Amino acid sequence: MMWVGIGLSVIGIAFFILVILLMEPLNNLAETLKSLKGTTDKLPENVDKVFSETTDSFKTAKGTLSDVNEKLNTLNPIFNIVNDIGEASQKLSSSLSKASKAFKENTSDPNNVIHRNNLESLYGGVALVYYLLKGKKKK
Repeated sequence: MMWVGIGLSVIGIAFFILVILLMEPLNNLAETLKSLKGTTDKLPENVDKVFSETTDSFKTAKGTLSDVNEKLNTLNPIFNIVNDIGEASQKLSSSLSKASKAFKENTSDPNNVIHRNNLESLYGGVALVYYLLKGKKKK
């Protein structure tokens, strides 16, 4: 029995030394858990603040988007008018282009008309008279 008592005493002393060695890390762990509890206690309050600020931001964004949509709806008729003007000018320029092309196709080359009708000398004479009259007016 004596050996059992000595063994239990050795085990008790070892356990006592173990408790003394683990006392400081366990105290540090307790302090860490206390600070964690303080942080987690503030968490619902912080989350409520974040959600309220997010809700306010969404309300502001919704108002801004509504304002932009309203202004775009105001500008929409102007864009329609500009579109109509563009289409009308395109039709006009297309018509003018077709008319110009038809006129060009229907008219013959003026040099051919002059040569065909032997009007070179007539044009030369008219030009000579014009320059002579112009020269007299300058004097």
